[in-house]
Amino acid sequence: MITRLVVGNQVERLIRSVGDERPVRYLCVEESPDTRRIAAALQAHLDAVEVSHASWRPLRTTFRRLYIDFVAGLNRRYQSRSWWARPFTTKHALATPLCRDLFAYWLTARLVQEGDTGVVIVVTERPAVVAQLVAWARPRGLDVGVALPRPRTMTAWLRRSAAFVLAVTVLRFLRLWRASRAHLPASSLRPHVVVMSLLHPRYSWSAQGTYQDAYFGPLIEYVRRAAYPALILGILDGDWRRDAARLRTLDSAVPVVPAPACVTLGQILRCAWQTLRAHGQPPSLQEPVPFDGLEAGPLVREALRDSERAGQYFLNLTIYAAVRRLAGRLQVERCFYPYENRAFEKLALLAFREVSPRTRLVGYQHAGITQNHPNLCFGEGEAAITPLPDVLLTMGEATRAWLEREGNYPPGLLRVGCALRQQTLPRRSVQPRPWPRLVTNLLVVLATSGGEYAQVLRLLEQAAPRSSYRMRVRPHPGIPFDEAFRINPHLRRDYFTPSSDLLEDDLAWADVVLYASSTVGIEAMAWGLPVVYLDVGQLLDTNPLSNGEQITWKAATPQELLDALDGIAALDGTAVAEWQRQAAACTQRYFGPVSDERLQAFAEV
Repeated sequence: MITRLVVGNQVERLIRSVGDERPVRYLCVEESPDTRRIAAALQAHLDAVEVSHASWRPLRTTFRRLYIDFVAGLNRRYQSRSWWARPFTTKHALATPLCRDLFAYWLTARLVQEGDTGVVIVVTERPAVVAQLVAWARPRGLDVGVALPRPRTMTAWLRRSAAFVLAVTVLRFLRLWRASRAHLPASSLRPHVVVMSLLHPRYSWSAQGTYQDAYFGPLIEYVRRAAYPALILGILDGDWRRDAARLRTLDSAVPVVPAPACVTLGQILRCAWQTLRAHGQPPSLQEPVPFDGLEAGPLVREALRDSERAGQYFLNLTIYAAVRRLAGRLQVERCFYPYENRAFEKLALLAFREVSPRTRLVGYQHAGITQNHPNLCFGEGEAAITPLPDVLLTMGEATRAWLEREGNYPPGLLRVGCALRQQTLPRRSVQPRPWPRLVTNLLVVLATSGGEYAQVLRLLEQAAPRSSYRMRVRPHPGIPFDEAFRINPHLRRDYFTPSSDLLEDDLAWADVVLYASSTVGIEAMAWGLPVVYLDVGQLLDTNPLSNGEQITWKAATPQELLDALDGIAALDGTAVAEWQRQAAACTQRYFGPVSDERLQAFAEV
């Protein structure tokens, strides 16, 4: 067994803590601005070897199942409105640190127990992970070195102060409330359709300044044409600090009501008090809190504290209050919302059922699904105690089948809807392109997170000197491109051009599409374009076509990418025609077609 464990992110102390002991292995689960710098220093000074993504890639499926069952057990035990307001209860792998923290803890324990000798370094900036590993290792006789810098500034202390973060969050919310309160709808007994959607300061508006919905565009237009009394309840998303004034005048064919408009000053203060009380009196965890035989109580307690420190607990309570007030003022016949099983969704459902139990609640599964979405899956008995919609419409047959197979949903809840967001799909059958052809233009589609951006660009950078491809990189509209360079400032920019075109134009330019998680990879197949999935070592598998690997190429290393592109270029005309036939069938299963008949069925489900 490994005899020494060193944890932290202060490189000088990491090196000193190791001393002369060898061999040294290090683990980097997080992708942060410091990760590559620390890794380079450990390699240079200690001749350390990284625990590669390839070595723990086979463990992802096992960990995912353990994680789903672990959080499901907590949810069954502690279910309540205040519990659902905490983001980690959703199991979302990216929304909170708990998933990554547990993985770092679980994988480190395996490395220590299975290793022969030497030192394991865990590179992490998370004090909770350090505390958990120390609590686990020292009773087992392991020598543990801690290399975390101590917060020495008032700013660092304030950022970890729940009271300070709450005060800032409340003041910002009050500004948004004042800007939007004029949009509170008048009381009405007429049956209404409410579309609960996200309202972003940058991406919810067209070039002309009118509202455009990222989730329900065709449905909202259908509701408008059918003259249903309707409104859009806007859940504020993104950073509104510089754009609060935009909420005063909202230009939309269907009225947009920002959620802050629906709460009173008294409700805001009550939500703030409930948040302070929840931080001071968190749920008392019943010991032990086992995760695959490991005691994980410290990580769960940190997740509880994080909920209030981040301000999200307060914001989720305001959504609960907003929906209760709106449902009391209007007769809401149906409410549609984008389903991701998030905390605010659960609180909104609870509010509707308390105030307006006759409201038909319809969730819409709107995007590609991967193994990286444990938030869409339930453990044994969990769905029965979780606030869920009356019906859950999927974007196509493929995602309905996935949720039915993997998600543990109640019978009868899932139904096939249509793909409201995929507006770039070709309106006719794709004709096979002439083949063989020279593969020249590579469209690289980024999504999900800045960490994914940095990992994809690092892989492409390593492949670029050995190829002559023209690369065009398309970022996600909601994640700034510079996020990759903030995480890894040493990335080069000289081997690709960033895209500023419409997606349809990018697909027309491309010979091959590379993707790591985006459903644009599937949309490209509808155009007859071959696609390569880049497995860049994310914590969980991010391929939305994980069940269609026979019609996609995969690459986890620069050489595998170049080999895949060579293989695509070598396909003959018969093979290409057969591939395009299979690809078209796959995309038709994934994306349900949008038509007036389907929209009517959607609206009246």
